[in-house]
Amino acid sequence: MGKSAIFIDSNSIGNFHEVFNAAFFKILEARFENILYLSSKSSYENLKNILVDNDVNSHSNKIEFKEIKVLEGRKSHHIFSRKIYASILLFFLLLKYKNRDVILANLNEFGTLYFNFISNIFKINLTIIAHGELEYLIQDVPKNKPIFVYKKLLQRFFKNKISNNIKIIALGAPIREKLIELYPKNNGAVVSMEHPYFFKNVPGEKQFSLPVKMGIVGAIGENKGMLSFIELSERLKDVIMDKKLELYVIGKHGYKIENYPLLNFITKANTIIPSNEYNEAIKELNAILFFYKQNQYQLTASGAIFDAINHEKPVIAIENNYFNHICSYGKIGYLCEDINEMESIIRKLIKHEVSLESVKEFNELKHAFSWENINYPIQDV
Repeated sequence: MGKSAIFIDSNSIGNFHEVFNAAFFKILEARFENILYLSSKSSYENLKNILVDNDVNSHSNKIEFKEIKVLEGRKSHHIFSRKIYASILLFFLLLKYKNRDVILANLNEFGTLYFNFISNIFKINLTIIAHGELEYLIQDVPKNKPIFVYKKLLQRFFKNKISNNIKIIALGAPIREKLIELYPKNNGAVVSMEHPYFFKNVPGEKQFSLPVKMGIVGAIGENKGMLSFIELSERLKDVIMDKKLELYVIGKHGYKIENYPLLNFITKANTIIPSNEYNEAIKELNAILFFYKQNQYQLTASGAIFDAINHEKPVIAIENNYFNHICSYGKIGYLCEDINEMESIIRKLIKHEVSLESVKEFNELKHAFSWENINYPIQDV
């Protein structure tokens, strides 16, 4: 067990990244003797609720919490403002705690303008967890959107040699490998660990009977394959109308429900679903569908796939590198080449020509990604 650390989450509000934050919190507890945890009050309260819900004790004598201001709002201009404000706050916090080991909960794009400089000048041991922001590096993004600015800032950061005092944590070996493939000069700056999660013992599998219930979960949008899901619903209209199949949208979305009569939305547009309602809706599914393109999730982990594992719901998904990595620990369902194969699998399931029973190994998957079995990846800080 090592010395003390400062953990700074200048981005999370409410239930954002709540399960990951709580799981990583426990990993930090096991690694450090004392932790100063800086975040919004709502994020910290949510983290504690996750621990209680999962019957996990916190060593409160090791933790000191201090509230920092995190700007709220979920629209793009709110997020832009939050990132800029956070980068200013982080600058002064890094100066304040320059003699301590500092861990950042996410890679702030505007902070990349000074991370190397401040770390080199003051010899700050700085560790940064990289989440979905890495995906901007390889995405085609419109130049009139804030994410274009994020992309350029991140590309500038990784193209230059990252300070020897900085470590970037990638959430999975294939993500680290892809990042090093793009920026080989920073091979020594990037480490990896698996995405930690809290898994629960779930009740018996949802009985497989008609109508079969399937759906997409998490944050719903075109970048998560909503258009492909709509196309699949139209292809399967015959079995939907025959009441052999029901398709669900479980998560926040921005769609007019009345325009998609073949889909069942569990909430209105632009509405955040409480965690308990979200989990209850997933329990009713027989399988979860993923439509991420094959070039997606090369640089980020999928939180929704862990929701599927947690609820022991087999997936039917387009194959990609990250899902292949998940499956290296155990079977999770059917990984398909394209939407044509997904349609074929679903029709065969309805006809009982194939089974979900033979393609799931959830005990193995839960063991691999449980926070209890994942170590902090930097031992000598």
